[in-house]
Amino acid sequence: MKKTTLTFILSILLGVFVNAQAPQSFNYQAVLRDASGKVLADQDATIGVAILQGNISGAEIFSESHNVTTNSFGLANLQIGAVNPSAFEVIDWAAGPYFIQISVDGTIMGTSQLLSVPYALFAGSVANNSQDDDNDPTNEIQDISLNNNQLSISKGSTIDLSVLQDGTGTDNQKLQVNNERFLKITNGNNVELPFLLSETDGDTTNEIQTISRSGLMVILNKNGGTFQDSVLTENDVDNMVANNGFQRTADDGDIDDTNEIQTVSRSGLTVTLNKNGGTFQDSVLTETDVDNMVSNNGFQRTADDGDIDDTNEIQILSISHDTIYLSNGGFVKLPKNDSIYIADSTYIKSGVRDWNNSLAKNITKADTTRWGKSRWLVQNDDIYYTSGNVGIGISTPEDIGSAPLNVEGGILYKGGVSGGVEAGKLFYDPTGNGTFKYYDNTNTEQILGTGTINYTGTLWSSVSGDLSSNSDVICNGSLAVGGDAVAGENFGFSTILLKENNLRIRFDDTSSSSGFPNNDWQLTANESTSGGANYFAIEDITGATIPFKVMAGAKTNALYVGSNSKIGINTNSPVLDIHIHSGDTPGIRLEQDNSSGWAPQTWDVAGNEANFFIRDATNSSRLPFRIRSGAPTSSIDISSSGNVGIGIQNPTQKLDIDGAMHLKPTSQPISSTAGDIYFDSSSNKLRCFDGAEWHDLW
Repeated sequence: MKKTTLTFILSILLGVFVNAQAPQSFNYQAVLRDASGKVLADQDATIGVAILQGNISGAEIFSESHNVTTNSFGLANLQIGAVNPSAFEVIDWAAGPYFIQISVDGTIMGTSQLLSVPYALFAGSVANNSQDDDNDPTNEIQDISLNNNQLSISKGSTIDLSVLQDGTGTDNQKLQVNNERFLKITNGNNVELPFLLSETDGDTTNEIQTISRSGLMVILNKNGGTFQDSVLTENDVDNMVANNGFQRTADDGDIDDTNEIQTVSRSGLTVTLNKNGGTFQDSVLTETDVDNMVSNNGFQRTADDGDIDDTNEIQILSISHDTIYLSNGGFVKLPKNDSIYIADSTYIKSGVRDWNNSLAKNITKADTTRWGKSRWLVQNDDIYYTSGNVGIGISTPEDIGSAPLNVEGGILYKGGVSGGVEAGKLFYDPTGNGTFKYYDNTNTEQILGTGTINYTGTLWSSVSGDLSSNSDVICNGSLAVGGDAVAGENFGFSTILLKENNLRIRFDDTSSSSGFPNNDWQLTANESTSGGANYFAIEDITGATIPFKVMAGAKTNALYVGSNSKIGINTNSPVLDIHIHSGDTPGIRLEQDNSSGWAPQTWDVAGNEANFFIRDATNSSRLPFRIRSGAPTSSIDISSSGNVGIGIQNPTQKLDIDGAMHLKPTSQPISSTAGDIYFDSSSNKLRCFDGAEWHDLW
């Protein structure tokens, strides 16, 4: 791994110990970074720990090594003392100061003083000593114990808990000690016992407490704090108030007669309390009650009252269809078309019956001028109307319109359908979110708003399960399309939202006339297979190609076309027609494959702070052409005539050099042709070949 730096985040040791030994280790956390500050996530490392005594360069009294693996945030966790516990446990923490030295993979990263955190270990050693070395015997460290019913503190008092440990009834409480520091009543809450260690700091409010009990009150000796038990048993009450107010006999022995325990008795229909004389008269009379009160006068239980007059016997009333009968003879028939009118009565009773087969609601005589004779027809439990219209919720008869049923206000459908299937029947189905349904002419159940329904006033229709319209559609809001679009969709700033697991926009050109283009295109987002690539692409569906693709994760301005029509690659401010921006060696690769029958060859044209070059990537990345940074103007200048100038802008010969030309000394070429020239490294002379032999030029 690269050289690391160590960032100390947090070292924590937190201990609260009661009758327990302090753990012989403490936690340590660190973040590992490389030399550039990058977090080293999921890396293996060896962290060395040494503890020095006295000063930052003091003697090493402890050391150990931890093999760790950082998490995704570069964080490493270790317990100092866990690897070499035998050496760690013998450290005398009272003989400080101590310093901790950290190394990573053998490199020391830093040394810092240990402050208060590990000295909880020192406190643990003190906690094992029953004496705190002061002269106050009342604030020693305490041990708590529970022996049968006796709750005891080693240096203090004992509490007898037997009164709360009966446990024989469902309401009796039992007191027990939980987790050594808490008192718990069976049906109550935990109460923490504040046994505090004295730190001899002069603060008398945090000393060790002794505990005592008076009745149901638990009392601390130092600060006077008390705790009242809110669940009282009968035994608790007996001990507290000598049973006053919780009587088990009728007389509580005081001079107040209004709070005695009452007994209840009944005489006839009167219920009586024995102490205050209160009574309650029963208002519902039974036949037996009447017998006891009035010897059955006026309440006959047989049809014959025992006299010789047969006309005054008790009658039984019955009804059959439209006829009312008396048990001893006589009947009256209810008219179907006319109301029954009783001249001396206050009411007219309609011939219409309600669902309980009883006479319907009375109508006052004042209404007879308006109602006249009833036009309702009765058939068993059904009523119907043969002429005129019906108004419901209408304030005056004149407001009834021309429709057979005129309703002012809403019509409530309770839900469900009864009476069988019948074409034209409308009903409400309450299942789910609820829908209105009806039966069509084929007695098939249909849902309003779906199926083959065409909506009057619109041009939408259902064709093969799809909504179809030949009209233009204008949506003044946002539009969500796709199988995963939901009601209440959050559009954000999107005008059109495509939402499902396969996102495609297809351009299907149906041109069929000769000469017209008809290529099909598609905008595609991501592959649809598991493990596929994430990208946005323009696909040529007809040609089965993808001429344009942008992969997920491409950086901002990967391809940018400015308002000046200049193209920027990794820049949003292109200066030339094509402007390539990169932090390291921007370049262009020219790659030829063998698809056309030619040998593969790859060239790179690139530049950086050192040079501009052409690289033969196929042949060991050679650099046959290089221009060094800072080269002067016209270092190589080819004029329109084909003359080449070196250091000159207007060459007059095929090669025109401004300045000296250097021929590096070399040996005679093996194969030569007329006109070859070289500087001989042996004779230090310029030589020329005439086609037959070499000649010195001086």
